[in-house]
Amino acid sequence: MRITKRRLSLLVGGLGAAGAATVLSLGATSALYTSTAGPQHDTITSGTVTLTSNAPVHWDITNLMPGTTNQQTDRTKAYDLTYSGSADAFVAVAVHVKGTAANACSYYAADTTGLSTSDLVTNCTGTGEMPMFNGDGLGTVVLNVSPQNGNTASPLLNTSQILTASGGATCGIDTYGKAYCEATVDNLMLPFGSFNGTSVADSHLVWTNGTTDSVYFLVGLPLNAPNTYQGSTVAIDLTGHAVQFINNNTTHGAVDEAPDTTLPATVFGAVPVPKSWS
Repeated sequence: MRITKRRLSLLVGGLGAAGAATVLSLGATSALYTSTAGPQHDTITSGTVTLTSNAPVHWDITNLMPGTTNQQTDRTKAYDLTYSGSADAFVAVAVHVKGTAANACSYYAADTTGLSTSDLVTNCTGTGEMPMFNGDGLGTVVLNVSPQNGNTASPLLNTSQILTASGGATCGIDTYGKAYCEATVDNLMLPFGSFNGTSVADSHLVWTNGTTDSVYFLVGLPLNAPNTYQGSTVAIDLTGHAVQFINNNTTHGAVDEAPDTTLPATVFGAVPVPKSWS
């Protein structure tokens, strides 16, 4: 049969169409089955250690006379602490006490630092020239710190323990020429339950979410307080601290005390204590 140019063109065109059909057919039959699962969104949230305090009306004492004491009993003027963290914690307060004389000490120039209590006792002999809080042991102001449920007859901290824990009072003469003495106890652990003055149960040292406690004071001036104390003032500053309990406790004993934690000598036993405060 004679193939003309027209027949050849039709034949090639037909083969092209058949080839295209074959390619499409192969593409349809070679697909792979697939499936996709929905995405998963995960988050990690850090725990919290949250300690708050109230803003009480200051508990101020005026006209404290020798031979008298003043027990703080008004809850609205106590230092309240509330813990609301997501995990258990230890709670402590830093106690800073500073006594300042009423009148300038004529013996020293202003801004004199590093004086001892004996220096002041020897040279600041005029009326009102000595601070009540000075650690001389001869009539200094008596200060007891007790938690709400504590036994006031066996306070958590007293003047002697403040001075012992802080290594003694630091004294000097301020810019006005007045003698001052101050001491700080950084980590006074607060049991939120009652204790008998000789030991504290573990459960009374670990604060849980919602735990609230208050710090009260008992202040007194011995009958033998000298005239050099007249008109002097004592300022007490409290700052609350909290630190996580988990992975942060060791055994605390009456002899082997943790070096970075302050517990008064009357509070001892096998109790956990924190390694550090925040």
